Order: sequence, then C-alpha cells, then structure tokens
Amino acid sequence: MSKLPTINADFLEAGSGPVVMLVHSSVSGARMWRRLMDDLKDDFHVRAVNLYGYGRTPPWSSVAPQSLDDQARLVETALPRNADTVCVVGHSFGGSVAMKLAARLSGRVTKLVLLETNPFYLLEQAGCADAFAQAMDLRNCVKKFGALGEWARAAEQFADYWGARRHGRICPRTGATPLWKR
Repeated sequence: MSKLPTINADFLEAGSGPVVMLVHSSVSGARMWRRLMDDLKDDFHVRAVNLYGYGRTPPWSSVAPQSLDDQARLVETALPRNADTVCVVGHSFGGSVAMKLAARLSGRVTKLVLLETNPFYLLEQAGCADAFAQAMDLRNCVKKFGALGEWARAAEQFADYWGARRHGRICPRTGATPLWKR
C-alpha cells in the first residue's frame, strides 16, 4: 500500500437512503452513471466517484505504480462519513476497484455488483502468463495512445483485443479456448 497523503475524490451525488457507491470504468468517469443515478435517487443515496485523473479528482501523483488498493482508498474517501453499510457497483476496471474496496470495508458492503469486471491479475495467478501479457500489452497501448491524445488508435486497439482479432488460446496451461473461437 502506498504511503500517500489522503486525496478527497470528486463525485456526483443524488438522492437519500441507503448508500450506493458507483465506480466507473477506465476511459470514462462518474458521469457514465447519470442515468442509473436518476433511476435510483428516489430510493438511495447514490454517489458516483471519479477515480484518479477523472473529473476534479487529481491525477496520480506518485512515481510509484498505482495499485488497486490506492484506488480503493480513494473511493473510500468519497463514502459518506455516516455510512455504516454500502452497496458498491463497479464497471470494468471499476469492478476490480470495487472488489478491492469490498475487501477493505470488510462487513460494511451489503451488496457488490460487478459489470464486465476484468481482474487480469487473476490470469497471472492462474499460471496464464501469455494471456496476462496480452492484457498488459493492451493496457500499455491504451495508456500510450491516450497520453498522446490519440484516442481513436487506443479505441481501435481496445476493440481489436475484445473483438477477437487476437489468435491462439487464452490460457495455454489449461487449454481454455477464447469465447469467440467456440
């Protein structure tokens, strides 16, 4: 875990009632949840957090690599102080952050909803080094082209990865075949 000063996360907020925390995907932001927030605000106190570098949340400032725990600690700063329990919803990368947040909050998370979660680190832990390397190549490609402002190239690579231009087996160790080849 990084020893960084606490940064208060930027978030959108609506409604009152039990707390629902929404964690966005990468290359998105808290605004992706506006429609859902509208649907939930009559029954729930909804907060949609902006992760590092999104909205008014400052970018990651450390030279150390960012971890899921760093992101989860950031999301934790956006929780209402009086929230004894919380429902956490995460999409894609936000789902991985949501899982880490749920682990940090222990029994306080009453529901954990994960949409298209991609905890790629599990591939490495399962001995699928090639699949993990492919996922890291994708991450690095998106970061590279995003930093250059070449979002069309980043999107093309992202779509190619998920859209089946890859070849071979997902995990040579287990012999699992990609869904698009089944």
